Amino acid sequence: MTMFLEETDMMNNNQHGFRAGCSCLTQLLAHYEKVLTSLENNKDVDVVYLEFAKAFDKVDHGILLHKPRQMGISGKLGSWLHSFLTGRKQVVATEGAQSAPMLVTSGVPHGSLLGPLLFIA
Repeated sequence: MTMFLEETDMMNNNQHGFRAGCSCLTQLLAHYEKVLTSLENNKDVDVVYLEFAKAFDKVDHGILLHKPRQMGISGKLGSWLHSFLTGRKQVVATEGAQSAPMLVTSGVPHGSLLGPLLFIA
């Protein structure tokens, strides 16, 4: 999927995660250089930092599944993405008690590489 996004030029050039040769460090360095260059040229710099941790938990599966279709991803890969997100259930367990399984209708699976990639696509 990353290769598809790269080849079709659908991934923002400022996106450093999940790209070959890019990391949090390369993104930080690119940002730092833009800030320094602006300051050296006597330009004002405003920076807003956002925390998206909760967004990963709350994004609707319908929206996540619509985005790949909109980009032309269908067929077996589209079906696999659908099965990756849908039909998952979760339970809460504490002190030997367990809740009934509940269908998960939002969020991306924690710890997966595909979850954040779907989120940023």
